[in-house]
Amino acid sequence: MDLLHEHFDPMNVDLIGALPLGSCPSADSLGWHFTKSGKYTVEKDQCGAILDILKQYEAVSRQQINFAKSSIQFGHTVDEGVRTEMQEVLGITNLGGMGSYMGLPESLGGSKTQVFSFVSDKLQNRTNGWTAKLLSKGGKEVMIKSVATVVPTFVMSCFRIPKTITSKLTSALANFWWSTHGQSGGMHWLAWEKLCCSKQLGGLGVRNVDDFNSALLAKQ
Repeated sequence: MDLLHEHFDPMNVDLIGALPLGSCPSADSLGWHFTKSGKYTVEKDQCGAILDILKQYEAVSRQQINFAKSSIQFGHTVDEGVRTEMQEVLGITNLGGMGSYMGLPESLGGSKTQVFSFVSDKLQNRTNGWTAKLLSKGGKEVMIKSVATVVPTFVMSCFRIPKTITSKLTSALANFWWSTHGQSGGMHWLAWEKLCCSKQLGGLGVRNVDDFNSALLAKQ
């Protein structure tokens, strides 16, 4: 990716280059890291340099990038003429930013709480389904450790989740743990922070959502 960065001017941020590459996992990873690398202004000759690098990538990896499934995202201040020119040079006609890519939102503009609300909604729906099964405490512990904390793992490995969302995730796990007779909620007899302690310290060894998020980002 160092070769790719050499062709950008980081001082001008009018144009955001986001190229989700619709091909193999290696190409997907390349496109996603390019999107996260920053905001740049791309001139016409720089677009050509990008294409040259991608062609070199195809030759070395023996994997072809599907430009028909790729998309490009522009900033709000980019003129329509510049957008059209960039699309023609790159050969990418699809506009991105409105949907999701690999389960993650293409655009992170606006409220981060609204952008990542799908994470808490997904976990809430999952735990609500489990509550009706009348699981034992041992069964709930297994479900929390092996399934529930895995649901948001991919998102948290890429982004710092807002505190509002992590609080909702923690609340969903706590309500599931203390639920009785198939009803969500119930009396919370112990703070969730204490349950996140190791079993040697009297807890259950459940992952703290905020700490887990920090650990995943530290692995990048």
